[in-house]
Amino acid sequence: MKTTKKFAIVFSIALTVVLSTFSSVEAQNGQRAEKAKAKIEKLQSELNLSDAQVTSIKSILKENRSEMKEARQNKDREEMKDLAKETQEKILTVLTAEQQAKFKEMANNRKTNKKSR
Repeated sequence: MKTTKKFAIVFSIALTVVLSTFSSVEAQNGQRAEKAKAKIEKLQSELNLSDAQVTSIKSILKENRSEMKEARQNKDREEMKDLAKETQEKILTVLTAEQQAKFKEMANNRKTNKKSR
């Protein structure tokens, strides 16, 4: 009887740890999805993107997601920088010349804001 109670307690603790970890990971994934959605909405409004451009950019970001996740898990900052640069280059190919100029300006503003923090 005592063994059963001990097992139940250990099992309950283990289950609690697993569920809380899972909830944390799900929350992070939800936050990243919201950030991606907000990024696309910002690009759409600031660059006046067409529906086709939005679809292409979503595809580019989705394509990059798994590689970026792996680099993030490995804490490989260089790889993350390279992937971000590659993603920006792919996005630029979807944009018109005018949109590209505005996109580059937005990227420079982000860098400037990051440095001033």
